[in-house]
Amino acid sequence: MLSKSSKYAIRAVLYIGINASPLNKISPREIAAGIQVPTAYLAKLLQVLTKRNLISGTRGRQGGFFLKDAQRLQTLIAIVDAIDGLAVLGECTLGLTTCSNQHPCPFHATTAVFREALVYELSSHTIDELCRDIVTGNVRIDDY
Repeated sequence: MLSKSSKYAIRAVLYIGINASPLNKISPREIAAGIQVPTAYLAKLLQVLTKRNLISGTRGRQGGFFLKDAQRLQTLIAIVDAIDGLAVLGECTLGLTTCSNQHPCPFHATTAVFREALVYELSSHTIDELCRDIVTGNVRIDDY
């Protein structure tokens, strides 16, 4: 239900949230290495997130990415919206363009519950909340 781009973007924002600050910015290369994703691909996602004010970045020798306090209060659904748009969360499991409550695919009713639960969870958790869970070791964002 989430694209690879949205997954990478969420992981990147959380990584920035636990590893960077306005005084200790981190580079796209560091972020990419930390979450095991291609640097060039991630750099494009970081540009989008910066334009949408979900993360902050500065250029130059001391440049890099970090989160402001207000950005930490954003929910994960804002990241998905910035990368893919919210329509992706309602897309048909089989990829049909005309799937709806009026004209459902065979999986429409079954997956509706999961789609609704995903939207709820993405809307309910802030970046800061999940960063705290990562720092305490309750959850993780890497494969180590």
